[in-house]
Amino acid sequence: MAMLLRKRNRRVRLANRMGSRRTRILLALAFALIAVASFLMSSDPASETKSYLVALTDIAPDSELNEQTVEIVNLDLNDQENRYLLAESKKSNWVISKPIRAGELIPVSALVDPDEANCIFVKVGLGVELSDSIHRGDLIDLWAGEANSAVESGPVQIVAAGLLREIFTATDSLGQSSQEIEVCVSPAEIRSVVNSIAKQDVIIGVRSL
Repeated sequence: MAMLLRKRNRRVRLANRMGSRRTRILLALAFALIAVASFLMSSDPASETKSYLVALTDIAPDSELNEQTVEIVNLDLNDQENRYLLAESKKSNWVISKPIRAGELIPVSALVDPDEANCIFVKVGLGVELSDSIHRGDLIDLWAGEANSAVESGPVQIVAAGLLREIFTATDSLGQSSQEIEVCVSPAEIRSVVNSIAKQDVIIGVRSL
């Protein structure tokens, strides 16, 4: 009787071992299948990698992009793709306006046109509206003269060949129109512009010769 009990207990232990081993194998297979399914679900067959520029070294403001400062990487940025500079863009036409660290992608927001890199944009109210022949993107000179001055004085040129970025025209409740412009002036000219604005000079814009 005791021998029969020992044989039965042995069979139960063997069956338990086989069952636990089978369970581990099934669990391992299940986890493997879950991992494969997760990978396939996360892999978007419609995704498309594009070539972007990444900084090789730290890039200081007012630096140009070239082969020594950037390299090409292929990435799929999905909805962020429009925020960074594509490798196919013309690098020589742009200047960096803020510091970029090595290994960082080049943000489109950090790029400025070379013509605007060395100037400051300022909004100026004009005493007389611009000529109809002057348009955005033109280079203009600004002249300032004192308004209602007791001492006769001639106008002075405060800006030479400033880039006209924007024209703002408004009409008040009396039907009188006024015009402001946003113009790019050099750092050396900004003092004269601010001084004329503070004195409420009459400022006139003319096409630069």
